[in-house]
Amino acid sequence: MNKLIAIALILSMLAISIRANVLGNDVACGTASNTPASIAAVNCNNCGATSDIQNLFAPDGTTFQSNCQFSDCSSVPTTLNGWICNSCNGVSGSKIPSGQFFYGSTCSSTCTGGNQANGYICTSNSTVLFFAMLLSLLALLF
Repeated sequence: MNKLIAIALILSMLAISIRANVLGNDVACGTASNTPASIAAVNCNNCGATSDIQNLFAPDGTTFQSNCQFSDCSSVPTTLNGWICNSCNGVSGSKIPSGQFFYGSTCSSTCTGGNQANGYICTSNSTVLFFAMLLSLLALLF
């Protein structure tokens, strides 16, 4: 009887340690195939600046476009980017912070503080910043 309990305990621990990957939504950061017979993107090289990030994505084999999916939204990589944020946004079971834009070091639903969305990255709106600085300078002079 004790052996059966031990085996059941080991099996339950194995079942807990096995975790399914949570696929992200499609994002158009792959390279589309030029071959009519090929459905999926050829690669996901536009999904990140380095191969380490690019390899976290996989082509979506069901579309004719350049769609890729983040391979596992259930774990947070050491480096986030806008493609990861967008792919995992709204996915059930995702551990990636919610929001479709990469803002600072996390994901965000909006770009604030004079920043604007450039793709899926919040970037400084240099025109607004320039005019704000110019008005401040003029106010000091007059």
